[in-house]
Amino acid sequence: MYFEFDYELTPDLAEPENRAGNARITDDGLELTHARGTSRIAWQMIERVEPGPDVWRFYVNSQPIALPSWALIGDPGNFILKKVRKL
Repeated sequence: MYFEFDYELTPDLAEPENRAGNARITDDGLELTHARGTSRIAWQMIERVEPGPDVWRFYVNSQPIALPSWALIGDPGNFILKKVRKL
Protein backbone atom coordinates (compact mmCIF):
# COMPACT_ATOMS: atom_id res chain seq x y z
CA MET A 1 0.00 0.00 0.00
CA TYR A 2 1.20 3.51 -0.66
CA PHE A 3 -0.01 7.07 -0.93
CA GLU A 4 1.67 9.68 -3.08
CA PHE A 5 1.28 13.46 -3.31
CA ASP A 6 3.11 16.62 -4.35
CA TYR A 7 3.57 19.29 -1.71
CA GLU A 8 4.77 22.85 -1.19
CA LEU A 9 5.50 24.22 2.28
CA THR A 10 5.62 27.82 3.47
CA PRO A 11 9.05 29.47 3.91
CA ASP A 12 8.92 29.21 7.71
CA LEU A 13 8.69 25.40 7.56
CA ALA A 14 11.52 24.43 5.24
CA GLU A 15 14.64 25.62 3.46
CA PRO A 16 14.03 26.74 -0.15
CA GLU A 17 15.48 23.57 -1.69
CA ASN A 18 13.27 21.35 0.53
CA ARG A 19 10.09 23.39 0.33
CA ALA A 20 8.46 21.66 -2.65
CA GLY A 21 8.57 18.05 -3.63
CA ASN A 22 6.88 14.70 -3.83
CA ALA A 23 6.11 12.37 -0.95
CA ARG A 24 5.37 8.64 -0.98
CA ILE A 25 4.10 6.78 2.05
CA THR A 26 4.85 3.06 1.80
CA ASP A 27 4.96 -0.04 3.98
CA ASP A 28 8.68 0.65 4.49
CA GLY A 29 8.47 4.35 5.42
CA LEU A 30 8.48 7.81 3.87
CA GLU A 31 10.17 8.68 0.59
CA LEU A 32 10.64 12.42 0.00
CA THR A 33 11.92 13.77 -3.30
CA HIS A 34 12.91 17.45 -3.57
CA ALA A 35 15.57 19.65 -5.16
CA ARG A 36 18.38 18.12 -3.06
CA GLY A 37 17.49 14.55 -3.99
CA THR A 38 15.52 11.70 -2.46
CA SER A 39 15.38 10.80 1.22
CA ARG A 40 14.10 7.43 2.37
CA ILE A 41 13.08 7.31 6.01
CA ALA A 42 12.22 3.92 7.49
CA TRP A 43 9.41 3.84 10.05
CA GLN A 44 11.94 2.69 12.67
CA MET A 45 13.84 5.98 12.27
CA ILE A 46 10.82 8.13 13.15
CA GLU A 47 10.87 8.96 16.86
CA ARG A 48 7.42 10.53 16.97
CA VAL A 49 4.72 12.14 14.84
CA GLU A 50 2.87 15.33 15.77
CA PRO A 51 -0.27 15.83 13.68
CA GLY A 52 -1.28 19.49 13.47
CA PRO A 53 -3.88 21.62 11.73
CA ASP A 54 -1.47 22.86 9.02
CA VAL A 55 1.38 20.33 9.02
CA TRP A 56 2.35 17.00 10.49
CA ARG A 57 5.84 16.93 11.97
CA PHE A 58 7.89 13.75 11.82
CA TYR A 59 10.92 13.68 14.13
CA VAL A 60 14.09 11.90 13.04
CA ASN A 61 17.15 12.39 15.27
CA SER A 62 15.15 15.11 17.06
CA GLN A 63 14.88 17.08 13.79
CA PRO A 64 11.39 17.82 12.43
CA ILE A 65 10.28 17.04 8.90
CA ALA A 66 7.02 18.77 7.96
CA LEU A 67 4.37 17.54 5.53
CA PRO A 68 1.06 19.29 4.81
CA SER A 69 -1.93 18.14 6.85
CA TRP A 70 -4.30 18.25 3.89
CA ALA A 71 -2.43 15.32 2.31
CA LEU A 72 -2.62 13.16 5.43
CA ILE A 73 -6.33 13.39 6.24
CA GLY A 74 -8.06 10.03 6.54
CA ASP A 75 -6.39 6.86 5.28
CA PRO A 76 -2.83 8.20 4.81
CA GLY A 77 -2.73 9.66 8.33
CA ASN A 78 -4.28 6.60 9.93
CA PHE A 79 -1.78 4.39 8.10
CA ILE A 80 1.14 6.49 9.38
CA LEU A 81 -0.08 6.51 12.99
CA LYS A 82 -0.49 2.73 12.97
CA LYS A 83 3.00 2.24 11.55
CA VAL A 84 4.69 4.57 14.04
CA ARG A 85 2.76 3.33 17.07
CA LYS A 86 3.73 -0.29 16.33
CA LEU A 87 7.37 0.54 16.98
